[in-house]
Amino acid sequence: MNLLTYTNCQGPEIISNLKRSGEFNKNFSCIDSFHPHWYWEEPDKLPVDLLRSCDVFIYQPFSIRRGIYNTYEESGVIKYLPSNCKK
Repeated sequence: MNLLTYTNCQGPEIISNLKRSGEFNKNFSCIDSFHPHWYWEEPDKLPVDLLRSCDVFIYQPFSIRRGIYNTYEESGVIKYLPSNCKK
């Protein structure tokens, strides 16, 4: 399963803690972290392929004012997640 964190600075720490679990490592083959604040000024840089391959999406809420990077509207990043993705 593929896990993606979508946070500011917490993502790497979350992943670091999860990797300490042997059981977690057996179940997740790909772990990644995406920091939207790196891209807010460049909406065309949204990693759509990364979002589409996600099975588990751990995220920090981002407001509607963040445009395509928001987590509240269907126009934001959530629309790129697979329908069976756990949020």
